Amino acid sequence: MNKKANLSHKFSVEVDISGRVEDTSTDTIFAFSNSEQYKIKISKKTKRDCVLLLRKLGKHGKSFYLQIYCCGLYCLMKNSIDRFSLITLDEEYRGKDRDVKRIILGYFSRNNKDISPDKIRFELIGRKSPAHFAAFTCHQDRTKADGSITTLEILETILSPLELKTIKKDRGLLKSR
Repeated sequence: MNKKANLSHKFSVEVDISGRVEDTSTDTIFAFSNSEQYKIKISKKTKRDCVLLLRKLGKHGKSFYLQIYCCGLYCLMKNSIDRFSLITLDEEYRGKDRDVKRIILGYFSRNNKDISPDKIRFELIGRKSPAHFAAFTCHQDRTKADGSITTLEILETILSPLELKTIKKDRGLLKSR
């Protein structure tokens, strides 16, 4: 029985960020850690570009910052989600846990991955967490991110096809497919 309990924890992962999504004067680093680490970055320029385009579509900061945050989490985990039995997210947006979970699960669902809501939980991740250390050291440029998220990736993840089409027309940012 003890061995079985250890197996379930073997695939659990903690996720933390460094640099708030709302702070467009700094990069945001998303990191997970268990027996391995992975870090991705949303640059301050990318965040600014997204904010400008989303405001142009009439979206408000309270909702789209949360969506950008969830997009970062989705991009961080999308290639390894199947390996995790439990994902512990830091409580970045207290009181919005249900919204965060719903949005992330929606992004996975759109990409034909049905993830159990029980797979994601929220907890205060402290400074002693390897995920915190990975995100923080990357944010301070002491380590490198394993990847970065582009404006296009964020917009394709959070916007509807109609909204993307509007941006294509207005800004010429996205090329027609």
